[in-house]
Amino acid sequence: MWCNQIRYAVSFKKKSETIVKIYEFLCLKEQERYQAVWDNGRHIDTKAKDGIIYQLYALNDFFVEIHYNQENNEIIGNLPFKQGEHLEKYLP
Repeated sequence: MWCNQIRYAVSFKKKSETIVKIYEFLCLKEQERYQAVWDNGRHIDTKAKDGIIYQLYALNDFFVEIHYNQENNEIIGNLPFKQGEHLEKYLP
């Protein structure tokens, strides 16, 4: 129920507004997550490993990593996070 209220509130935000908190993002349906990244995210970096492309986006105070299967050219997942080892792999 709580996520439904968040999803309802987020659906009325203007395209130029960002998702404020990571828990709002986590409450979105999968397709809504990708749309939020495309509409509001800022691309930070791209890495490739073992046929998977990892694209890092920043949304307000958290990050989202989008995973693509390079061979099939398909999105295969997303990983929202704030800090830690997922972010460290993008450091030089």
